Amino acid sequence: MDGGSGEDETADSVSEPLKQILDRNRWIGLPFVIGSILFIVAVPVAASSIVASALLFFVGSTLYLIGASADAWNARATALNGARWRASVEGQGSDSHGWTKYLRHRFWASSIQAFGAVLFQVMVIAGLIPNLSPLLVDIFIWEPDIVGSLCFVISSAMLVSATHPLAGRGDFRDRIKGASLFNLGGSLCFLASSLGAFVPLSRGEEISPLLVAGGTMIGGLLFLIGSWPGLPERLRSTVAN
Repeated sequence: MDGGSGEDETADSVSEPLKQILDRNRWIGLPFVIGSILFIVAVPVAASSIVASALLFFVGSTLYLIGASADAWNARATALNGARWRASVEGQGSDSHGWTKYLRHRFWASSIQAFGAVLFQVMVIAGLIPNLSPLLVDIFIWEPDIVGSLCFVISSAMLVSATHPLAGRGDFRDRIKGASLFNLGGSLCFLASSLGAFVPLSRGEEISPLLVAGGTMIGGLLFLIGSWPGLPERLRSTVAN
C-alpha cells in the first residue's frame, strides 16, 4: 500500500486502455488519508475518553482495511486483464513482464497490509474489555498490535522495493516511490509504538506510554503525507486551496 498510485495523467499522455486502468487508482488514497487523520486525532482524545479514542482507531483501521483491499483488488483485476493493456504499456516504453511483476508485488503488499489492519481492529476491540490481566493484554492487545505493525512494515518495504514499469520519467510514477518511503517510515513508527505498548507481567503497565502516543501520531502523519499523492489531482487542489 502506498495510499494509491496517484496516477493522474491527461488523455494526451497515455493511451485509452492504460488510462482506464490508471483511473481506477485515483480514489484509493482517500481512505488512507482519512484513516491517518483519525489515528492522529485519536491520541489526544484518549486523555478525555478511551471509548471515543478506540472508536476513532477502529474507524481508522477500517479505512486502512478498505484502502488496502481496494488496492489489492485493483492490482489483481489489472493483472487478470493483461491482454487489454499489453499493447498500451508496450507502446509506453514498458513490457508486460515488468507490469506483471509490479502488480504481483502490489497485490501481496496490499493483502498483507489488509491483514495488519484486521489485527489492529482486534487490538482495539480487546482494549475495550475491562479488567484484563497483563497476560491477556499481551495476548489480545499487544501481540495483534505488533504483528499488525510488522505487516505494515513488510507491506511498505515491498512497495519501496517494487519498481514501477514506467518509472524514471520525472512524473507521478516517481512520486510513488517517495510516497512509499513515507509509508515505510509511518509503519516503523507504528512498530515503535507497539513496542512501547508491551506490558511486562512484573509491571502490569506499558513500557513507554510516550512512545505509544508519539509513534502513533508520527506514524499517522507520515501515512497521511504518503497517501496524499494517491488522491485525484482535482481533490488535492481543492483541499490545498
